[in-house]
Amino acid sequence: MYISTKKIILHRSSYDIESRSTELINEFRIIYNEKKITFSLDIPPNTELLHVDPFYFDNCLRNLFDNAIKYSGNKPIITMACTQSEEKTSIIITDNGIGISRNNRKKVFRSFFRSAEAPVVKGHGIGLAFVRQIVKIHGGKLDLQSVPEKGSTFTITLPNKIVKS
Repeated sequence: MYISTKKIILHRSSYDIESRSTELINEFRIIYNEKKITFSLDIPPNTELLHVDPFYFDNCLRNLFDNAIKYSGNKPIITMACTQSEEKTSIIITDNGIGISRNNRKKVFRSFFRSAEAPVVKGHGIGLAFVRQIVKIHGGKLDLQSVPEKGSTFTITLPNKIVKS
């Protein structure tokens, strides 16, 4: 999926990652009320607020949380941690899902890719392509580590300085 930065205008403002993540997970607890979602958050008290576009960044987190829940059976365990240095902030989201095979780790970021290894779930296969593009437009990067049958970890790394979009 290609999103031109000329068409997307970011409206950056302060973003409370702890508050927004908790609100989003609570929404998913209602949507997926039949699942027993465990969510833990590890954000050090001295972590500064992010300066991102709240609309787009909410959608990035929403997609990562939704995938974690959809691909983790009836007892999803999602952990989210933040680390921050002078230069960057990293947001690490880990799940206990089915994982992604080595062959599919790059492919999952392609638009409309649906792995034959994954169970059939609702979606179009554009979410991770969208997340990667939005993170990139914010001047950051999105990394994936995964072990089949153990789960996946997505890391969003953003610069602490504002990058012009």
